[in-house]
Amino acid sequence: MNKKAFSLPEVIIAVSMIALIIITSTNLLVSSIRANRTNINQIIAYNLAEEAIEGLRNIRDGNWLNNQPWTSPAEPQKQIFGSSFAEDGFYIIERQHNFFPAASCDSPGYDNLNKISVVQNHAPWKLTKINSIEDMSKNLYLKEDGDIFIYSHEALISESGFSRWLEIINLNEEKTKIAVKAVVQWKDGSVAKTVEISTILTDWKSGPI
Repeated sequence: MNKKAFSLPEVIIAVSMIALIIITSTNLLVSSIRANRTNINQIIAYNLAEEAIEGLRNIRDGNWLNNQPWTSPAEPQKQIFGSSFAEDGFYIIERQHNFFPAASCDSPGYDNLNKISVVQNHAPWKLTKINSIEDMSKNLYLKEDGDIFIYSHEALISESGFSRWLEIINLNEEKTKIAVKAVVQWKDGSVAKTVEISTILTDWKSGPI
């Protein structure tokens, strides 16, 4: 009894088709994973940039509530939130997660400026002026905080791959109006990516701008 079998050309064609399907599927899977990673990084970058803008706005409002100049006092010993942002330049902003200790409040009439070091260490934000965007302190690291990881400018072991800074430019001589740009950079493979968010902040308590 004669049994029919596949010829060698048929086997080669079948194997080639299977290999082509596997390679195509693998490429699609890799491309999908890469696209997802790109989208995730883009979302993280936008959130980091938005956080920086909102943080600076929060510092301005905090200065007002403490009856201080809206850009923070010029004297370092009175700067609740770190550097004053009265001058043009580059800054990094840090979200601090240190709750203010109740034991530090001596009385209902507690004066923030009498214990400025305690207040500075537990202020929700810290602003620091840097010399240029080449400053390595702009790099962000992942910091473990309980069950979550937060982004921090502290030089930690786990690098996040992101860097962030603020660029501030005064728009008038009275220094009552500033342009603020939050910049976040990272690398997608070998390609450098950047996200920028801009806004204008004013000292509206000083009157019409």
